[in-house]
Amino acid sequence: MAVNSTATTQPIDFQACWPKALDPTLKPLALNVAKVAWNIFSLIISPIAHIRLSISELRNWAFEKLIDKTNHSTPEEVEEQGDQLAQNHEIKRLSIKTPDGTTLDAGFFEGDTHTDKAVLFVPGLGSAWQSIAEYGGITTLGTHVLALSVRGFGLSEKGDRTEKNYGLDVWSAYQYLIKEKGIDPSNILVVGHSFGGAAGAVGASLIQEEYPEAETKMVHWSSFSSLAKAVKHLIKRNLRLPLHLEKVLAKVASLLIHILGGNINSVAALAKLKQKVVVWAREDRIIPMQAQMKKKIGKPEYAQGTTYALELVADSPEDSLEYSHSRVLHPEEELGLRVACSQLLGLGPPGDLQDHYIRMTVI
Repeated sequence: MAVNSTATTQPIDFQACWPKALDPTLKPLALNVAKVAWNIFSLIISPIAHIRLSISELRNWAFEKLIDKTNHSTPEEVEEQGDQLAQNHEIKRLSIKTPDGTTLDAGFFEGDTHTDKAVLFVPGLGSAWQSIAEYGGITTLGTHVLALSVRGFGLSEKGDRTEKNYGLDVWSAYQYLIKEKGIDPSNILVVGHSFGGAAGAVGASLIQEEYPEAETKMVHWSSFSSLAKAVKHLIKRNLRLPLHLEKVLAKVASLLIHILGGNINSVAALAKLKQKVVVWAREDRIIPMQAQMKKKIGKPEYAQGTTYALELVADSPEDSLEYSHSRVLHPEEELGLRVACSQLLGLGPPGDLQDHYIRMTVI
């Protein structure tokens, strides 16, 4: 990775186009007519319009509260993180506009030894792209790196928060790498942590549909198979109510996420990708084991492509695994993650992943 003490202060603007799978102009005429008719009908029958608006507002409010609860950095602190990164890396600040009109904040790190390849990094809930230094030496591979704050994260606009739109965010970053940097889709690796893993999977699946011959690649890091399932099992594990009411509350919360259109299903998206690494930990305190993607590997609905599973392992019995979800990686873990990324991108010998900290198996 090239080192330079300067950064582009004025963001570079980029407008992404629609993927064919979601392009409104490519939908059947009858479907578009029906949608317009439904919108007009909703305006005439005001209760329907109010219900539709309320569902959207409730969904976005819930996401905003969830992000606020996990976000401990002010916009000024996020900017300061970016300035600190610029002391060691040449960074181009990007302003990426998605097809639905949401402006996203991103940073582009110039590669030095493998400029025909790129990593697209999507951080977890409440984190901005400026926190990339905390994520396992991703900027040390020699490739280009595009770090993205999806809608509602960091300095990006909020927009409408749905599974489709989070996928659009990642798709839009992909498009910058493909259209502006001329990188083949098969030479782009998505690395998504926690919530970013789910958004990354949905976006990468759009790329796989758009470019069916491409070898799409992803590291799905400490993420969930379904947001609704993760919330359900988190409530069941962490709450203790009279008469086992936590089970009822968990089911209600999961149902509400589905009703509000806020669920993100990583299983179907990740299954479409050709090569993927699933990073997991048995005692993850944020994503319970029942909701981790590791539980879905090998199931019939997850049969496509090649999957590698990497397990985060404590370095001693006294080293609790409870914080393995978002803690800073041990040096050996960081090395294992870099080797996995190198292997997927074809940067050299795969190396030895059978160490004390990360266990890697082919599923």
